[in-house]
Amino acid sequence: RRTRLTPSPQKGGITAAAFGPDGKSVLLATDRYSDFSELYRIDLTGNLDADGTASMPAPLTRTIPWNVNDLAVDHTGGAVVAAVNEEGRSRLYRI
Repeated sequence: RRTRLTPSPQKGGITAAAFGPDGKSVLLATDRYSDFSELYRIDLTGNLDADGTASMPAPLTRTIPWNVNDLAVDHTGGAVVAAVNEEGRSRLYRI
């Protein structure tokens, strides 16, 4: 069965996505909710509002004011790393 995970009215690109280390979430790098690409966590078990529409996912990189370009997930240890474009340089952040 297909289920929309992001609210439909907003437009935006997705630069990276991966299942979270818990297997019950999706990590998503998108500019759908901001002026730049941020990392969000979508809960696969409770992402729908009462009317059946997808709710706003939880932001994980709100304090990082640069675009998230990529992400990596260690499913055995639980670590999440985001690659961020800081003024033309790539930097890694452990989330």
